[in-house]
Amino acid sequence: MENMIDRAADGDFEKERLKAVRIDLARELGGMERIKFPGIDDEAFLKLEGEAAALEAAGYDLSRITPIKDLTERLASGDMRMVTTECVTLVAPAGCKEEEIEGNSVFPRHLRIVDGMNEKLKELIEADRELYSLYH
Repeated sequence: MENMIDRAADGDFEKERLKAVRIDLARELGGMERIKFPGIDDEAFLKLEGEAAALEAAGYDLSRITPIKDLTERLASGDMRMVTTECVTLVAPAGCKEEEIEGNSVFPRHLRIVDGMNEKLKELIEADRELYSLYH
């Protein structure tokens, strides 16, 4: 029983550590003028398309959400920016208005890791993926 409690406490500590790392990296990247878009991970792209199709089939109104194909093209044609709060970190097109961010963004874990990319961005993607895996 004590071992289970220790593991739960360690898991909670790791989640909080990764949240702090993610926020710090996103804020640092958010202060940069330009962040080159590395693309959406292929697996994440397919998953996001599937989730949107399932929501639409279930009758949800997706009119305020940009389809992932269009969002990827928009991100690829310009720079991206980090939007972060204490709870969430999102990647949105640089010119995206505050009220449009929710329907025009992806999580850092959805981004592709490529050679030569900004190291801080790579660390953010990895931290976001690791944190997500602790919850799912």
